[in-house]
Amino acid sequence: NKEAILLDLARRWLSSFPEVIARRIEVAPPTNREEFRQEVRKLFIDTSKLYLDNASLMPVIEAISGNADLRPIQNEYDDQIIALYAAWLQHVNPALEDKVASRLGLLMMEVGHACRLVGLKRDRKTYDLIEDDVEVMW
Repeated sequence: NKEAILLDLARRWLSSFPEVIARRIEVAPPTNREEFRQEVRKLFIDTSKLYLDNASLMPVIEAISGNADLRPIQNEYDDQIIALYAAWLQHVNPALEDKVASRLGLLMMEVGHACRLVGLKRDRKTYDLIEDDVEVMW
């Protein structure tokens, strides 16, 4: 069944993100701006690798977003990814309030995803430049 195959592919891809983000939370928090910049870069590299390694899956992921029956699965993973981004943000800045961390986690996920999709539709050089631009925006 076509939907079952799409669902399995999506679950595998989406389930990769929590582990990658959680790994960045396990390291010592940055103590200055340069260390923070390096941590952001490492997080970007780790999450971008998931996109680059699975570029051929992106049309499937986009199709799932438009499928009302499959969208709840993506929402479940999105909530988990947002929570982990929020936890990472509070790891690097313990004073960050929960609501702010969650809002910024949502922003990191949505903006990062949209920008990477744009980059994947272009060439690798453009992808890298877009990733650099997003990093500067943070």
